[in-house]
Amino acid sequence: MAWSKLTIAAGLLAISAVLTPSLAGTVFSNPFDPVTDFGDCSFSSTCAASIGRGDDFAAQLFTLGGTTTLVSASFTVLDNPQFAGPSSANWGFWTDVAGLPGTLIASGTANSFTQSGGAFDNSGFYYVDTYAFDLSSVTLGAGSYFFALQDTNSNFQHYLTQGITNSGAAETHDGGITWGADYEGIGGVAVSLFDAPISTVPEPITLSLFGAGLASAVAMRRRKKAAT
Repeated sequence: MAWSKLTIAAGLLAISAVLTPSLAGTVFSNPFDPVTDFGDCSFSSTCAASIGRGDDFAAQLFTLGGTTTLVSASFTVLDNPQFAGPSSANWGFWTDVAGLPGTLIASGTANSFTQSGGAFDNSGFYYVDTYAFDLSSVTLGAGSYFFALQDTNSNFQHYLTQGITNSGAAETHDGGITWGADYEGIGGVAVSLFDAPISTVPEPITLSLFGAGLASAVAMRRRKKAAT
């Protein structure tokens, strides 16, 4: 696909304006990586069902230095601006057992989200959107854990994105009974955890991410499933 200089510049300018939730107390963050611009839809109910996976979760490894109470979380997706976002999201925290989720510690369902973003990615077709939501307070001690998500969405085109840290992802196709490394070939997923409630005040994506996107715009492609 040929890209004009004007198209590339416009697309990357849009990415520079992408908004992320302004959340005090960031405990863990693996933001969307505009350089790879990868995403996969298996964590979303409509997509998972279409490929025979009715109970698919994507998880991300994170580490705490001390006892922490987690209050809110967010995830970033590539989605189609024509359609609504998630109607709900199932979430859970698992222990880390040799680099894969082990025992479920806490879980719940989010039914309300603070959406931010809405700028086009480098394809000029998909939006980069971040959905933040409150958790029931979860207190964890020092150590490594997995945070997992399952999105309920009627829109097939809803792709959980790769994070800048391309490691620590895991996936289950059976609701957490068994797990495998990576999330459909993506090494790390774009999620964040916070020890404060969500805020409605957005802030711009960092300038460094804009620069990284600019440097590699022509070579980008996306890994995601095509709707059938």
